[in-house]
Amino acid sequence: MINLIRADWYRAIHGKAFRLCMLLTLGWVFLCAYMQHATIALRENLSGGKITIDYINSFFNYDPITLPLIVFCSSFVANDFRQKTVKHYMEKGIDRWKYFVSKMVIGWLAAVIFLACAFAMGFFCYKMYFDTGSTVEISVQNILFFVICQMLCHMSVATFAVFIASMIRNSSASMAVNFIFLFFGYLGLSSLMKIISFDFDISLLWAYSNVCMTDIGVGMPWTIWVILVFLGYFIVFNGILMLIYKKKDIA
Repeated sequence: MINLIRADWYRAIHGKAFRLCMLLTLGWVFLCAYMQHATIALRENLSGGKITIDYINSFFNYDPITLPLIVFCSSFVANDFRQKTVKHYMEKGIDRWKYFVSKMVIGWLAAVIFLACAFAMGFFCYKMYFDTGSTVEISVQNILFFVICQMLCHMSVATFAVFIASMIRNSSASMAVNFIFLFFGYLGLSSLMKIISFDFDISLLWAYSNVCMTDIGVGMPWTIWVILVFLGYFIVFNGILMLIYKKKDIA
């Protein structure tokens, strides 16, 4: 299992898709920060502390990681089917569940790296555009919860993107379907909730929307919730793949 993950990770980081998506993440964060600086004029209208909180809370509203992550996961997984790499794995006797888990782990690792790149670029842009010299007290605990929750939310997104790509087996179609879920999934769940008059907010199960709902003030309850959502995504979507490909030709 470890060797399979290592082999997949080596192919991933040496592929064009990974590097292009990483550059897309950095460029997207820089562009969003520049547009905020140019249009909102936070430096003139808000105090330094307010700038810091608003900047952090709005950081993921423009999907700087979600979009590149979808592109990478769709491309990486679908290419295995296109290049018949998956057939090679099956001929070597690798279990199907190990194959799909490995792909999800690669998606998780990519999510963590893209997140780290986004935070680094975000901090650079903050110092360049919004740092007024004043300080704001943000506890280490709040920052820790924020980072952990964002990491888990994006790992859930990667799990879903890998699931879709494994089902469709085509990179372009997988990207298109994932983008549809990204932009219209929350709207669909909200409409469904109104129709059936369900007491529980089922949109909280949607990893895409949880990314934007996670802000600097999140605490332990929300952290526990996104952990449960992440585990649920892994168990449910990996289980569905196992059921579908139990008898179906994976290659």
